[in-house]
Amino acid sequence: MNTPTPELRDLLDRLIDEDGLSRSDMGRLEELMSEPEIMSYCCEMLLHESLMPEALATMETALSHVHGDQQPVRSGVMGRIARILPLAAAAGLSFFAGLLVGDNPSPPPASAAAPPAGFTTDHAAKVTGLMGVVWQDNAAPTVIDGSVNAQRVAFKSGLVELTYASGARVTLEGPADFTVSDPTSGRLSAGKLVAYVPKGAEGFTVDYGNGQVVDLGTEFAMDLAANGKMELGVFEGEVELHLPDETPLLLNRSQAMVHDRNAEEPLRPVPFDRAKFVRELPNRDIPWAIKSSEPTELELDISHLIWKSAEYRAIFKWFSGKDAVEIRHVELRRDGELIAADPHPGQTGLLLHVKDNIYDLTIPSGYYQPGRWTLHATIAQLPRTGGMTRYRGPVDSSGVMVLEEGMVNRAQAADFIGAWSYSFAGARFVRRFHADGTITVTKNGQRQPKAFANCSWWVDKGVLHAEIPNGDGLVETHILRDRDTLIFTNRSFGNAVRVAEEGSGD
Repeated sequence: MNTPTPELRDLLDRLIDEDGLSRSDMGRLEELMSEPEIMSYCCEMLLHESLMPEALATMETALSHVHGDQQPVRSGVMGRIARILPLAAAAGLSFFAGLLVGDNPSPPPASAAAPPAGFTTDHAAKVTGLMGVVWQDNAAPTVIDGSVNAQRVAFKSGLVELTYASGARVTLEGPADFTVSDPTSGRLSAGKLVAYVPKGAEGFTVDYGNGQVVDLGTEFAMDLAANGKMELGVFEGEVELHLPDETPLLLNRSQAMVHDRNAEEPLRPVPFDRAKFVRELPNRDIPWAIKSSEPTELELDISHLIWKSAEYRAIFKWFSGKDAVEIRHVELRRDGELIAADPHPGQTGLLLHVKDNIYDLTIPSGYYQPGRWTLHATIAQLPRTGGMTRYRGPVDSSGVMVLEEGMVNRAQAADFIGAWSYSFAGARFVRRFHADGTITVTKNGQRQPKAFANCSWWVDKGVLHAEIPNGDGLVETHILRDRDTLIFTNRSFGNAVRVAEEGSGD
């Protein structure tokens, strides 16, 4: 606008003045600020009055209280600026902050989900999944598996999954460097990122140095190169790309754009290559089946599970079918070349028939490279014994092969201690492994005194063994995927998750 009206000038002067504005005057200013030209003029006035450093310092706090959180007590000019920012949001000017910051990237709009009460940056997000990670020097979190508080994660290869308390999930593919800024945002310094933002967490923001991506309830991907070139694509929903001194750009489903400020054309649309991004940590359970009395040669493509040289373990679990099976000649190959093998015979089926069903496969240092990685095994029907000798039905048994690395090999007894929750046959069970070697169980919240009574557990080579009551020497075996995921290796139960609440297993 060329010249402010006397009314507007008077309101702004009194806003800046120590006496401030009355409630009715603030309401009138809100009405006037619904006009974009007037909003722009107000921004200039704040700049001219040298209030910007203080305004920026209070902007995040002011916006976080738009949704009704208790307003902190402020005095003088700072208090009045803190009040005008929510007015701008209420007037529908969600990018008021972007007008204020000039050359700096814009903060998220006022619709960003407010963090839960008592939430702090120290536990804004947790590491909820790892696969094949090779950390940069001195860049690993204090605890690299399970529910570790995430601040900065920097790694050379593999996948890291972070989950915010709001439910927003970030999947990073190495080499990558990402920092959790606060409960609703993060900063990507390098690498590939896919962010899934559920309803209620809208406004999640990723800063990449040259701009910001602001979510509007969606799933989006970013690929940031070392030279600052960034590719942005939208799987579902909408995002806004915020650049300095530019109107935010809206991208919808399947749209993609490259931002390269050093290029002749800094912004250009491109086809969205969905296949180049990992949207979530891959499923580690690979199905197998045998439908013949003759030995079956299995070839399972596990390329998505192999990210580095490491000690891997392949576990053959049984889920259904009357027949137990024998597994032999387990091999790991890359593009057809034999890399590792464990020839020992094992078997899987009902608990009574499970024996030696965990196979050690090590990719030596220097032998990893991208390619088609496959697991090979010979699987055959075990001879029918006992009551099964009268069964004349066809062979039809199935299960999963689970491939693990990391904590599956190095877990100690202390890592298993605690309560673990799982479901079976429609009931919820919580099993607690106690430090004294005993086990207690609840079913749907009720203590089961006979379950594992007078039985003990122990750990050998990363595998927990639990005695079965009156089982004539039978034991259940378990491994840890990470600190919060326990796998039953010889039972057809789903994975158990660690229970945090006190007394859940007693």
